[in-house]
Amino acid sequence: MLIEARDLQKIYQLSSEVSVAALRGVTLDIESGEFVAIMGQSGSGKSTLMQILGCLDKQSSGSYQLAGVDISSLDDDSLADLRSRKIGFVFQQFNLLPRMTALENVILPLVYAGQAQQQTRGVAALAAVELSDRADHWPNQLSGGQQQRAAIARALVNEPDLILADEPTGALDTKAGGEIMSLLASLNEAGKTVVLITHELYIAQYTKRIITIQDGRIVNDEANKSRKAERL
Repeated sequence: MLIEARDLQKIYQLSSEVSVAALRGVTLDIESGEFVAIMGQSGSGKSTLMQILGCLDKQSSGSYQLAGVDISSLDDDSLADLRSRKIGFVFQQFNLLPRMTALENVILPLVYAGQAQQQTRGVAALAAVELSDRADHWPNQLSGGQQQRAAIARALVNEPDLILADEPTGALDTKAGGEIMSLLASLNEAGKTVVLITHELYIAQYTKRIITIQDGRIVNDEANKSRKAERL
């Protein structure tokens, strides 16, 4: 099991007298190779859940294991190491550095980690997202969809166990958004585990499983029997 979460609670203490419960007992399992949407409206707790699943924050109580590792036992440096090895992040904003080419942006995680074969792996990651012909372009020379493809290549370059995509189409028009979702679906078909955070049902429809969260609790978890990707 890639993700094992049990009774996750997250309490934010706003003051000595005021606290907010963002998660109220979330339990879920996600196996390697799944393509899952975690769906909910603003304030539902989905972003808090994403922070915990991405090892960017820790739960107040409950347990979370990623690839068999209990994150509650890790210090900040160990969490950062786990993130760099196990998780590739894709965000709504592309977060590409403007003074670096697409390829240079893609290989940044390898540079930070001091890993070898940076150019070769970066070129392969760009090829995986069909952006090989834009390797030497600056971000401002790329369309929004192309910038997000470069961001996905950057998420892939460390060969992570999990791709965690937080509203990856939020800054794109409908056409470009559909292309990005089709790309994520194809990466999943190639064996990548993808967990998508969204508030849009038409985006969630590309995935194989939809988990709905409301008021900090999972209220629905079912297989998606009418995938958009199957009709593309």
